Amino acid sequence: MLFKPQKRGMGDNMDLYMAYGILIVILAGSLLLLFVLKNWLLLQKNRIYIKMLFLLLIAAASELAWRNFLLVFLQPEAVLEALIRAVVSICILFLFYQIFLYDMALTHKMELKKTGFFRFFYCIFMLVSVLTAVSPFLGGSWFYNKNLHNYNLWGNFLQILTLLFCLCAGIYLVIRNKGVLDRKAYYLLLAVHYLLIIDLNMQLVLNTRNLVSYLALSAVMVLYYYFFHRNGKYISKSSGCFNGEGLREVLSEKMRYGEAYYCLKISFGGLESGKSACGGEKLAQLQKKAGTALKRYCGRHNVYHMEDLGYEVMFGSRKKAEYMQKSLGQGILQYLDIADKQISVLCNFSSICSGK
Repeated sequence: MLFKPQKRGMGDNMDLYMAYGILIVILAGSLLLLFVLKNWLLLQKNRIYIKMLFLLLIAAASELAWRNFLLVFLQPEAVLEALIRAVVSICILFLFYQIFLYDMALTHKMELKKTGFFRFFYCIFMLVSVLTAVSPFLGGSWFYNKNLHNYNLWGNFLQILTLLFCLCAGIYLVIRNKGVLDRKAYYLLLAVHYLLIIDLNMQLVLNTRNLVSYLALSAVMVLYYYFFHRNGKYISKSSGCFNGEGLREVLSEKMRYGEAYYCLKISFGGLESGKSACGGEKLAQLQKKAGTALKRYCGRHNVYHMEDLGYEVMFGSRKKAEYMQKSLGQGILQYLDIADKQISVLCNFSSICSGK
């Protein structure tokens, strides 16, 4: 399922490939950078999406560097070529595995990871990944051609069969659990999976990956970002933190899968006088300053602005929550600068709520 070796002197075809390859790398890298820098909710789909972008970026960048630099200028040994192609193949394998997990996250079925069938599939998946990595160096001629330049028919078929299973399992989940998806998301997911299945069948016929494969995966990542990762409705405009709706979304998922969580409720004392001193119109500045300070100390993905000057901070462990309560209570936040005035701050903690 990899690109076949490209000969030197391909002229315009090589230039075209380089141009599109650079475009794919820039697109994947930009999406990854944009998503990492933005404030995203601690949901399963967001964690998986970052992994998908990272794997696509590594695969595309490695393939681009190989075809347009290493292969052309250095003419490396076949073993190095096999190593780079194995890295690309493993990235693609894990990318499609993450697409399957992404379907599970969107359909609220992450608990399937605990089933015996999924564990069996995961063992098969890891076996294929290991064979992909070690076969060319252990004499696995049944998996690779003798010259190590590409996978032979059996190696190519086994990998594509694994990828097809991930996509077909995803389609089954989407159709079976269409009730948890809105109409647009449902048809988008089906269209994406059918597109990737067609692409994989073309790879099986051609016994190679082609440029369209990376373009298709990049387009899928853009569509996923647009439909599933624009979280503007979860952001408080006044403080820049997540709002109560975002907190409910995260708590709902954690309770669905029985994950432990600890919420520290915080309100800021001393700011009422600050509002009077600065004027009522400065409330938004107070909220933003308080939210920024909490995000700096507690992590930007963990802070939720509930109302007025009340916040909740979520932690994955009670120990971390208690440590942060102690630190804030000892005065790591003492003053906020508002309108050239230093306003004293006192953190009030109402409770620590835990759940599992």
